[in-house]
Amino acid sequence: MSHPTDQDLRNYALDELGRYKKFRIIEHCKECPECAERLIEAAREHGPEPEPFRLSKWNKISIVVMIVALLAVAFGMYWLLSSVGQSSARDLLETPAVPEGTPSLSPEEAPQEGGEPLDPDAERLG
Repeated sequence: MSHPTDQDLRNYALDELGRYKKFRIIEHCKECPECAERLIEAAREHGPEPEPFRLSKWNKISIVVMIVALLAVAFGMYWLLSSVGQSSARDLLETPAVPEGTPSLSPEEAPQEGGEPLDPDAERLG
């Protein structure tokens, strides 16, 4: 192929050429660095202006829904963790339930941590 004309390069940059003509220009530019540079220059001069980034209505709606969902999860976790913390603190303050038929021991009779058991049968069993 002979060198493409300036008009062909301009039309290429404006995307006004057919598929076959575009293919021929690209194949030629692979072999001819001079024409490749001319094509780049034509694209800079005549190429389409980039559009500013804009979100569509549905993108905005999905972002709002995602934020609401994240806030709901965060609130749910806070509520769950705070209720678990309150119930465990309440459990520590409450006295444990004693099964029926178990004799209650006064604090003096109860075995101390690391101390000797007060029940003489416990020594024989242990």
